[in-house]
Amino acid sequence: MIANFVPSGDQAGAKLPSIVGLKFSRATIEAAKGTFIAFATAPGKEALDGSGSKSPYIKHLTQMIGQKGLPLEQVFKEVRKAVIAETNGDQVPWENSSLMGDFYSTK
Repeated sequence: MIANFVPSGDQAGAKLPSIVGLKFSRATIEAAKGTFIAFATAPGKEALDGSGSKSPYIKHLTQMIGQKGLPLEQVFKEVRKAVIAETNGDQVPWENSSLMGDFYSTK
């Protein structure tokens, strides 16, 4: 992954990453068309570590990511529902998407 740091437009002197066409600011992420970005939790929140070797998000993502035939967006909806249930609503996974096509797991 290629990363460099650029000043945020809303915080003088703040350094936030710019990764292959992505621009980060404290409020938004601007990405190219056809991009899907997944976050373990909602903006401004902290993801929970959980009690096992994996966080609730990673645990459910690894269970769902290989489900053959599910559209990408549905995988992340199922992950979101499972994480919300496990954390009693304390963690809500989030995505930003500008996908224009359909993506399915073929495994």
